[in-house]
Amino acid sequence: MPRAVWAQAPPPEAPSGACTIVGPLLGPNDFGIPAGQPVADATAALLPDGRGRLYTYAQGRGVVSAISLTAEGASFEPEAGSRPPDGSGMPRIVANPSGGWRLFFSSGGGITSAVSTDGLTFTIENGFRITQEAAGFLGTTVSATTGPTVIGLADGRYRDTYDLFFGNDRDALRLSDGTLVMYDGAFDAQVGGTINLARCPEPAAAAASRRRRAR
Repeated sequence: MPRAVWAQAPPPEAPSGACTIVGPLLGPNDFGIPAGQPVADATAALLPDGRGRLYTYAQGRGVVSAISLTAEGASFEPEAGSRPPDGSGMPRIVANPSGGWRLFFSSGGGITSAVSTDGLTFTIENGFRITQEAAGFLGTTVSATTGPTVIGLADGRYRDTYDLFFGNDRDALRLSDGTLVMYDGAFDAQVGGTINLARCPEPAAAAASRRRRAR
């Protein structure tokens, strides 16, 4: 599988200062679902033109997406249709440096995937990447492995971590200007699920290491 580029960044280290929260950026009304319903589990991709695309779960629709209006990644316009349809959730996007995308998501009894050339129309790949049985989750009270997190390794392979419990997954993205941001979900019983942006101070050691690599 191709190496991830700017698709899913490892979660940033704990910041030394307070985060600035911007949002909500997206909520139920943006995807045509009733107030009080979940919009959750955002995953982010940086596009070649410097804009970002968010993929997120929307109740009753599966995985949906929105495109940023500027390179700052702080305002988004929902895109028509669903990516993988209802029954798919907790998405994680990985970019192919030779072109195209692979989306990992929870479905049924495990984690599966779909591929796309444009990030909008996806073809679901056969089978599961990992099943509930293979993950050792048999005998539990949930029906699927959840929350896939896919990180590219230095040797060209990938590591996929996952969990057993349902939550609101977040994703970090480095914008075209080098800023590291995090997209996180929140839930209010009246409003429903919303996706927010967090700008957090990057640890000094991590920032210095990144600057050295950029030279």
